[in-house]
Amino acid sequence: MICNPCPGFETVMLAARKEDTPEVRRAQEAIPALAGNFQIPEGMRIETRTVPVDDRGTLREMKIYVPENAGPCPPIVMDLHGGGWRSGNPEGDTWRCIEMACKIPA
Repeated sequence: MICNPCPGFETVMLAARKEDTPEVRRAQEAIPALAGNFQIPEGMRIETRTVPVDDRGTLREMKIYVPENAGPCPPIVMDLHGGGWRSGNPEGDTWRCIEMACKIPA
């Protein structure tokens, strides 16, 4: 059984799995179409902030996705792009982060 904290997001969760099953392969094949057809929802606020990450003053950019219907104290989900710069990039995850922000109940 797959733990799914984000109903409606099953394809993305399946595509991230390492098992070589027909279900996982179908999900992985569906991702480019999901990303290619994506449009930023009206009212979605995307903030870019620069934050220190060590005591030497190294700075990194982070994005905050806030859906229009977010309450005064919405939950926080951290998505760390872990592609090792071999596959994908943080900008390529924008659609997935926005989908997650919209679908996780606040």
